[in-house]
Amino acid sequence: MTRTIALIAAALFAGTASAEDYTAKIVGTWELTKTERLDSGGSFTIKFSKDGTATSQEGTPKMKFSVPHTWKIDGDKLTIISKEEFGFKFETGTITSITAKKMTVKLKSGFEEEFTRLMK
Repeated sequence: MTRTIALIAAALFAGTASAEDYTAKIVGTWELTKTERLDSGGSFTIKFSKDGTATSQEGTPKMKFSVPHTWKIDGDKLTIISKEEFGFKFETGTITSITAKKMTVKLKSGFEEEFTRLMK
C-alpha cells in the first residue's frame, strides 16, 4: 500500500516543472502572438539569455525600439525587470504552459499572453 501511494505521488509530481525546467526552456527568442492588452499593428519579441538578461524589440515596421531587461524564475513565476526613466518596472506572471515552441503566461494583472518561439 505504501509503495502504491509513493508511486502515485511520484507520477503526480513528475509532470510538475521546476524552476530549472522553466529556466532551461525559456532561453531563446519569443514573439508575442496573442494578447489582450496591446493594440494590434505592432510587434513584440523578447530574447531571454542564460545569464538572466533579456532584450525586447517592440514597435511597428516604421519605428522599433529595444529595451534591456533582467529576468528570473521562481517555481512557475516569471519576473521581468525593466529599468525606466524614474526607477524600475516589475512585470510578473505565472507560466501556465511552456513547450519547445509555445509559451503561455498569465500576468498578475489577469491578462493572458501567448508567445511562439522564433527558430534560428
